[in-house]
Amino acid sequence: MIGGLFAFTCLGVAVGALAFGPYLLREHGRLEPWKVPLVWLGDALALFWFVAYFVEHCLLGKLLRPRAATAGWVVSVVTLMVGMGGDLAITLLHLHDEMVAYDRAEHVTGRVTARQAEGFGTAVIKYDLACEFTDTAGVRHDAWFTIRSTRDGYSPPVPPTVELALRAGRVPFELEVSYDPQWPGRNWVRGSGWDDGERLHYFSLLLLLFQALSLPVFVGLVQAATRDGGALPWWHDLHKAFPMLIEAAPAGVRRGGAVRAVALTVDAGTEPFRGPSLALGRRSVQIGRFDFWSS
Repeated sequence: MIGGLFAFTCLGVAVGALAFGPYLLREHGRLEPWKVPLVWLGDALALFWFVAYFVEHCLLGKLLRPRAATAGWVVSVVTLMVGMGGDLAITLLHLHDEMVAYDRAEHVTGRVTARQAEGFGTAVIKYDLACEFTDTAGVRHDAWFTIRSTRDGYSPPVPPTVELALRAGRVPFELEVSYDPQWPGRNWVRGSGWDDGERLHYFSLLLLLFQALSLPVFVGLVQAATRDGGALPWWHDLHKAFPMLIEAAPAGVRRGGAVRAVALTVDAGTEPFRGPSLALGRRSVQIGRFDFWSS
């Protein structure tokens, strides 16, 4: 059973890396370097305890049975809670920084060099755009934006010239960009507002919500079982595994459907699509299969 649990989690993490890897790479560009290890601190602790649980029971052969309470059990619970608390703190800081940065943003005209389009039924078309812009200091930056076309119009709102270019599949074209002068990796389509449902802080908060709800409930159940039986129940250390299980389970699900490689029409302009995992030839129209974040 434990071996199957380990295999399922590893598979989920692998699928998640393929499905969300490009998205996470793009989102990490919005973070100052010192924030990156803090973002992954809770995940590193969850992975450590998950591997420890597997090694202890599968490789070392420790039986699943009631045991007396130990300091090791308390240490594992406390460190996991500390990791979740650190995750929450850096996620809320990131959210705050996005709000503050948008208020001080500067505005320039960027150039969209490539586009990906995917239809969701007949009502919604999602456009992923590779863009480049030069800040007021003369430094060039790459950016990636998502624009959706719905029956109610475009989100975020864009000028008619951009709407025509999106519908026609024509690249390159100009797009107004806002960026944080203190960290240009934080950038937006001008007028879109700071809040975007595809930002990393929402991705992190969703996982933290399930982890933070499940761990206290589990600890309460263990304490109740210990009072009744006088010893920790046989499942007392399962908490070491389920934070990673929670992270692995959504890896097989995208907002809007199961993770799958979808056929996309990719229009590359005079420059290659310089996404973290995508490079297309010059002046080409190609059909490729890519995974990317969608809703």
